[in-house]
This record gives sequence, structure tokens and C-alpha cells, in this order.
Amino acid sequence: MVEPANVSRLYPPVRSRVCVRMVAGPKLENWQVSRDQAITQLDPASGTPIGDEYIFDKVFVRESTKYLYDCLVKELIKEFCKKKRSAAVIIYGCSHTGKNECLLDTQKHDIGLLQSAFTDIVNYMAHAGDTYHLLRMSYVDVYREKVEDLLVTDLCNDTSVPKQGLQLTEDTSGYVVWLGAKEAVISSEKQLEYFYTKGHSEHVRRGHRTRGRLEAAHSIVRLVSEFQMGL
Repeated sequence: MVEPANVSRLYPPVRSRVCVRMVAGPKLENWQVSRDQAITQLDPASGTPIGDEYIFDKVFVRESTKYLYDCLVKELIKEFCKKKRSAAVIIYGCSHTGKNECLLDTQKHDIGLLQSAFTDIVNYMAHAGDTYHLLRMSYVDVYREKVEDLLVTDLCNDTSVPKQGLQLTEDTSGYVVWLGAKEAVISSEKQLEYFYTKGHSEHVRRGHRTRGRLEAAHSIVRLVSEFQMGL
């Protein structure tokens, strides 16, 4: 999730797009893709369609994450940088289907959405002339209506962490924020990978401590661009 700071709500909401990504696997043959927008389940024995047809804005089959970024996210990042418009990307799926790698691929098999977004944001900042930019990152977990900071790894000794979770409120621009969340200033892809890996590891660690939490918790990565015109 990316959100420009200190910008009033002057822009109308952008229409949401719902897409599905079908990755390689034995069960992929049990689905039929039509018009790049619809999928229908097939009977494994006969290969004939069964059930309803599910329609999306776009169906991606075996496409790379970089291709998904170019088709779905790149334009959002462009408007985020140039028009100061907030954008949200929601990745939903079952456990162990590659959601984490889709966001940030530390193995370098592909280019994650966060990595591509960071590259485009930095390129824009480099060509923004006399405008000063600062990119901040926070990483939280939402579990049972409680927002927890994933960049805090010492919950027992860190007295700044409220036991009831982070408080949701609105900032002066009307955007929802979580008070007290740790923020890391990001100036390189190495830092992005470090803090994302740190937060994700904490997400997994807390998930293993509570049965069912890994499947029920929702993680949110937020990038905030702070800018100021030069004197």
C-alpha cells in the first residue's frame, strides 16, 4: 500500500480491478480460461466444463510478477508519484501460494511488486528537480480486530508498544493511520528487503505461537512519500 503524505482528498476514487493469477501446477489443467477474463472448472475425467464461469477484469496464466506489475501496478505508482494519489494493492490467496514472493522475491527468481514499485518511485524522485522526497515504510499485522507492529520484535521489553494494539485514527489530511507504528526510512532496495524480511519473519513467528493465526492474520505494508518543494 502506498500513500502520499499531506495531500488533501481532491481526487475521486479510482475504480477497483479484480484479477486472478494462475500459476503452473497439476491443477491448472482443471481450469479453462476464456477471453483472458473468465475461468471455468473442468471435469478431470472428461475435460468438459462444470459449474459456473467466474469473470474477472483480467486472468493471468503463468505470467511473471514483473509482467503483473507492468499491467496492474505501474500506472498506480505513476499517479502516486505525479498526482499524489493514494493506491492500494491487495494480494489474496491460500497459504503457500506465493503471496510473499509476489510482493518481494529475495531469491531473485522474479522481481516482486514492492521491488518494482520502489525502483519506479526512486526514478521519479531522481527526476523531480528541486523537490525534496523522503520514503517511509511501516509493516503491521491485523488479527482479531487488533493492529500489531511487525517492525517491533521485542514485545516484552519495548514499552512503546500498546498491549491493546495500535490505535487507528485520521491524520490532518483525513487519511487513516495507526498511531505509534515504527517507520523505517527507505533509501535503497537493500533496506527495503531488510525491513520487509524483518516484518515478514515476525509475522510468521507470531503466527506459529497462536494456532490458526497465520491463516487469519492480514499483513499490511505501507509506503509513505513525504515531499517538500525546494526553496
